[in-house]
Amino acid sequence: MRSLRVLAALLILAPFAAQAQYSIASVTYKHPGPYTTPEFAAVSGLEAGQLLTQNSLGNAAQHLLDTGLFSDATIDYTSATGMRRGIVVDLKPIPLDKLLPASFENFVWFTPAELTAGIHAHVPLYRGVASDAGTLPDDIQSALQQMLAAKGITATISHTILEPTSAHPIRVLSFRIDQPTIRLGVVHLSMEAPAGAAPALTPGLQKAASIATRSPFNEGLAGLTLQDILLSSVRSAGFIQATLDNLQRTVAPSPSTPPPSTPPPTSHATTNSTPATPPTKPTSPKPKPPSPPLISPTATSTFTPSPTPYPTPPPTPSPTR
Repeated sequence: MRSLRVLAALLILAPFAAQAQYSIASVTYKHPGPYTTPEFAAVSGLEAGQLLTQNSLGNAAQHLLDTGLFSDATIDYTSATGMRRGIVVDLKPIPLDKLLPASFENFVWFTPAELTAGIHAHVPLYRGVASDAGTLPDDIQSALQQMLAAKGITATISHTILEPTSAHPIRVLSFRIDQPTIRLGVVHLSMEAPAGAAPALTPGLQKAASIATRSPFNEGLAGLTLQDILLSSVRSAGFIQATLDNLQRTVAPSPSTPPPSTPPPTSHATTNSTPATPPTKPTSPKPKPPSPPLISPTATSTFTPSPTPYPTPPPTPSPTR
């Protein structure tokens, strides 16, 4: 159905193209949804002043549909002014709440705000979500690759769709760095808790922090996340509304073990009847591959108790004699 509508517009253009070369006077986007005209122009390639050709209109409609953000896109014309014609692009955006939230597991060199701004600079229609069909997921991954390269970081990135679970009941498009491996180095936590609760919660937090340092780093929207691990003990204690706030990351190379010192060459004694044996040249140890980077986030956890952490058991009746 999309192809037929675009083709109809192109067939209308054909008689004009055969007689004279028209140019675009203006481009109007109807039903733009949350997107802006400059963002549409960056994706469609349509701009005032361009020559009007079949390819320019066909490609514009296809580029918009390929993102997966629109269920339909049609092109029409306004009345001619001399050799110039206005273009009207009628769109049917898919509601953002019908798309997949984008999740970023371990891009520790960026804050969430930096990720959003950086991706939007490369992918103009990015709004924190994507379709499971279309080119947008690949465009986002390419943007992440360029953002890392700008920081001098070489990494292998992948993306996949994660289905809902009981812990995270939403379907998400998850992006992660596969190489190098990102693991947690040190956790520094400060706690804001109701009076008297901190001493009882501290041992569980310390144990959770130890588990976090042995687990893959994940601050995304799905899977076993850093928040899940660090807050598991306090939520089990009844503080189901506990949150992990003000997460700060410090990225550092992992400490490497210095190579063993090379022993001095062994001297070889010789006699007149035995040819001298040349000393064996010591071999240098092979350099070790770089260790995965460590990150040391500093976080503040705010714990808000649930109205009733646990039901109070009824008093035990005294035994009767």
